[in-house]
Amino acid sequence: MVAEADEAVDPGAQAVLFFLYTRDLDGLRARLVAHGVPAGEITTGNPGPDRQMDVVDPDGYVLMVAEIEGERVGVLPG
Repeated sequence: MVAEADEAVDPGAQAVLFFLYTRDLDGLRARLVAHGVPAGEITTGNPGPDRQMDVVDPDGYVLMVAEIEGERVGVLPG
């Protein structure tokens, strides 16, 4: 769950990193951009997730959205 803060947030003082996961990172990014949400480019999360992007919420927190490895939509295993 993501909710708006009741008080001012200092994004530079973030002490946490939020990771969200999806099976279709390309589709999610396309939907966000189509609705005016400035989603970051899909990059490698090396040494973390294979594919990820960032989205900054209205309070300035960075949300990392990673693709669930091995479950990319439309890609056959092997």
